[in-house]
Amino acid sequence: MALIDRTRELSVLTGLLEGAQAGNSAAMVLRGEPGIGKTALLEAVSASADAQGMTTAHVTGIESEAPLGYAALHRLIRFFPGVVGRLPPPQRDALRTTLGLVFGPPPDRFLIGLGALTLLADAAADGPLLAVIDDAQWLDPESGTVLGFAARRLHAERVVMLFAAREAEDGPPWLSALPELMIGPLGDLDAAGLLSEVTGGLLGPDARARLLGESRGNPLALVEVARELTPEQLTGAAVLPDPLPAPGSLRQLFARRLRQLPPGTRLLLAVAAAEPTASEALARSVVQRLDADPAPAPMPSSPGAPGR
Repeated sequence: MALIDRTRELSVLTGLLEGAQAGNSAAMVLRGEPGIGKTALLEAVSASADAQGMTTAHVTGIESEAPLGYAALHRLIRFFPGVVGRLPPPQRDALRTTLGLVFGPPPDRFLIGLGALTLLADAAADGPLLAVIDDAQWLDPESGTVLGFAARRLHAERVVMLFAAREAEDGPPWLSALPELMIGPLGDLDAAGLLSEVTGGLLGPDARARLLGESRGNPLALVEVARELTPEQLTGAAVLPDPLPAPGSLRQLFARRLRQLPPGTRLLLAVAAAEPTASEALARSVVQRLDADPAPAPMPSSPGAPGR
């Protein structure tokens, strides 16, 4: 499936690649909610780097490895066999000890970070390098600290480091002080184009309006919900379910959004879901009787609506 829209974002990111070709370095964090298209953007930029003959290395954060110190750094270094041995001895020994290649006392973390920076610079000696770190919120803190250290010290090594992470007020501290690119929802026309592509054009006006309204421009929501509906539901020959289905990763997406809401607001949504026909005033009165204090937010138009 082709990348929909994102002309502005791609222009910013491909500009970093052009800078690397000219001898500069850069680092950037792509921020956005789950399913908004960060990975698709990274894949498009990686394809552009490959087409330009750049070296690319791609690491994805794995939640189950987050407790394992330096697990992500180990996976990144494997893209550059033999480079560790060419590092200055203090940095080389620090990385070898960290990765369990030699026995020794825990090395100075500054030397580990400096070793990672020198390693990336050495790997880019013969041509520009793109290092992509997706799902950065799942990196183990040790690797994240080292990679953030390196990213903040890039200058003229011909290295581009791109991180993708979810929106979060309490995001990983090691991403601080790095430039950010916010990835927002698709516009209405682009969302409609994606929906048409996914459904093959088999889409009635009611289904189209529901899907576009409740997905709120999130590509994952559009794709996953549309694929859960039958052809009859899409064309209007059968009634759409209420709420719309939220399969797999989409349920997880909505669950994360709900967990970010105040407890009283979550209770208000639960009351609205239990009785969809209740007025806002009635729903709020029920919540008040349960001794909650929901935030004064407007009632959702549909209890199953994404992002509400």
